[in-house]
Amino acid sequence: MEGLVGLLAVMLLVGLGCRGRDPNLPRLVPASGRVTLADKPLTGAMVTFVPTGQTRGPIAEARTDQEGRYELVCPQGRGAAVGDYRVTIRKWVMPDGSDYVPQAGVGPDDSPARQVLPPRYSDLQQTTLTATIPEGGSNTLDFALGP
Repeated sequence: MEGLVGLLAVMLLVGLGCRGRDPNLPRLVPASGRVTLADKPLTGAMVTFVPTGQTRGPIAEARTDQEGRYELVCPQGRGAAVGDYRVTIRKWVMPDGSDYVPQAGVGPDDSPARQVLPPRYSDLQQTTLTATIPEGGSNTLDFALGP
């Protein structure tokens, strides 16, 4: 009898796991890229994709690494939903010239850091940056920013 109960428990867990994800949530696809400023990697910048139009899904974000590369993530996991986005790229610098490093409970606006990119890149209302994340495949979305 114990073996049967154990088998039923395993079957129940496997059945629950095979139901898949919540059908109300959009499917995420991998999305990454590189950000450069005046042909040099932009390090320590926040790249934010905000859904527009008919795009369903959460905001996706990433911080650029030393080579200016980023990989989008959102609350549901890695990647972003298929669709159209307005993109902001923000970089904060401390008074001594060092990159602002995020700290729990202290956002850049509550620190002495200042935004170094112009509003055409850093402000959601003024950004000229857009992106479309297509279905399937590897989505590489590079941004070459001018001074």
